[in-house]
Amino acid sequence: MSKIKPNLEGVSETLLISLWSRAQVIERDTKAKDLVDRIDYDFSRFDKWKNHLKYTILRTNIFDMELSSFLKRHPDAVVVNIGAGLDTRYFRVDNGEILWYEFDLPAVIALRKQFFEETTRYRFIAASLNDDQWMPIIQAQHRPLLFIAEGVLMYLTKHEVEQFFKQTLENFSTAEMLVEVVGPIGLKFKHPLIRTTASNPGLQWGIWNTHTLEQWDDHIKILQVFRLSDSPLSFLTSLFFGNRVVHVQFR
Repeated sequence: MSKIKPNLEGVSETLLISLWSRAQVIERDTKAKDLVDRIDYDFSRFDKWKNHLKYTILRTNIFDMELSSFLKRHPDAVVVNIGAGLDTRYFRVDNGEILWYEFDLPAVIALRKQFFEETTRYRFIAASLNDDQWMPIIQAQHRPLLFIAEGVLMYLTKHEVEQFFKQTLENFSTAEMLVEVVGPIGLKFKHPLIRTTASNPGLQWGIWNTHTLEQWDDHIKILQVFRLSDSPLSFLTSLFFGNRVVHVQFR
């Protein structure tokens, strides 16, 4: 079987970090392992960091746990995966009822289509995040709606992130969102795996105080904040860099 060359630049190249990392340490993500084998990319550049992927494990587990909990409460939910890359979470959590949208830039969605096919419940959206023309595509139809933003918003500017939140609130007033947040120090000391990519994109948006999100609009409420830690040392590291997963509700 011939391999597929991804031809990704800038921030989009970082999706290969997430894919490779999950293939190394998330045993249940068998599709990630298969994709790494099918992509023509020098993943060996990441090899020296194989023993430093605890962050990937913690982050993935938190998102999976919160998403599974949401789907137990709302089995017919609509899920929008922002900056989906080659994420395979849908195949780990699909309950036969959910409607799932994979959202990313056109070049990324074009790559995704070489590996996955759309169905009536598994759909792709190729657009820029702050192009609000994509929002009417989401067919929530009064169903519970959850947005996932894992490993993506820190690459945007503060204005872009704030606009995304406000547009989401205007269009989906009762939705919820799981979003990864980093602190200002985390922006300066970005993960070595990012620096290892050919593009080496910069990080732009970070906040110390999670409640900054609520200050953008009275209708934004923080339901829960998760630190990416499983030990005193990793808790201090998470605290220093400001790494969190935040569960937000629009109301």
